[in-house]
Amino acid sequence: MLRPSKAGLAISCPPSLRPTEVNHEHGSEAAVFGSACHRLQAILVDPKDELALTDINEAVSVVGVEHLIDDALYIVDQTKRAWEWVQQTFPQDRTKEPLSDFEREKFWDTAIPEVHLENELYSGTADVVARDNHRTVVLDWKNGRRWYDAEAQLLSYLDMLRDRYGKARSGEYIAMTVWTRLGRVTDKTYTDADIDNHRHRIKEAIRRSQLPPNELPYSPGDNCTFCPHNLNCPGLNAMARGAVSKLGTADVTALSTEEFVALRPQVKALEAVIKQYKSTEKALVSKLGELPVRDGVVLRAVERNTRSIIPGPAWEVIQLHITPDEFAPCVKINKGDLLDAVAARAPRGKKQAAKDDFMNELRDAGAVRVSTSARIEEVVLD
Repeated sequence: MLRPSKAGLAISCPPSLRPTEVNHEHGSEAAVFGSACHRLQAILVDPKDELALTDINEAVSVVGVEHLIDDALYIVDQTKRAWEWVQQTFPQDRTKEPLSDFEREKFWDTAIPEVHLENELYSGTADVVARDNHRTVVLDWKNGRRWYDAEAQLLSYLDMLRDRYGKARSGEYIAMTVWTRLGRVTDKTYTDADIDNHRHRIKEAIRRSQLPPNELPYSPGDNCTFCPHNLNCPGLNAMARGAVSKLGTADVTALSTEEFVALRPQVKALEAVIKQYKSTEKALVSKLGELPVRDGVVLRAVERNTRSIIPGPAWEVIQLHITPDEFAPCVKINKGDLLDAVAARAPRGKKQAAKDDFMNELRDAGAVRVSTSARIEEVVLD
């Protein structure tokens, strides 16, 4: 059965569903750390959990990431803030007046972490599920450093929840994603028709994955980064070879605009191959200790210490040596963290207003700077 986290990949490139004997995770530290963080997040959602320890440092040790305790505690802190905000804000019943504080608190009393789900298509564990007779909400924690589209994964959870509990009376299913490192919460409401359409796309992907090898609809691109076949995929390898051949013999500055843009999919495929190679290299070195390169040379993880200044205790010392004006260029303030700190001091139901008032005060003081940046990305035209 399909893992919900692979649903988007399956839809983008059906051959990714074909079985593989290659294990790309290699029990990597990142995978272990990710699982441990989700365990800690389950503890925060359900204080009755068997690992509900009063000392979160001890909990970090229990789940096996004590050597990454600073990073784990950061995830825990961001999760606490997000979970408090989520409970005060969601869900809203789009068919009626917004829920009262009492109704919302009562709804989140139903929240259950780490809910294992399964139906004819998928098998996986939803991070948090909450439901009543009118609505179903699924929440997914994302602890990575990069945003990506997780809609197919969340729709897969909602499909399984609908199979288990039946259709929501309001016809609304809310999917929430909390990006802990990015300080971002997204939510989207789906209907039964949306879930039915998603199920159809998954079934079609499964059908196409079973076509004869010469008819498989490979679709190499960004999705290759997460594919278990990316080191031996005929479609990706062919595209990467084409990119190497063209880039190695062509002066890209002399190409026409059409020729240059036509190389983009191949370059992206080559980037995916290189990224996966580096990731696998790191995992193998972590697992084996070192990899031989040539006589007298090995690949090995070389540790380097990085010093950082802790704001709280540093402030007392800093004031003795430099003025506020001299200190200002040395500081970069995380707006999301600052607003969360302001909201934490406000009473329930007033937190967003406190954030808005605080931002208005900063603007009036000339303390808000608006900067504009741009990056190259594909945009779908209307």
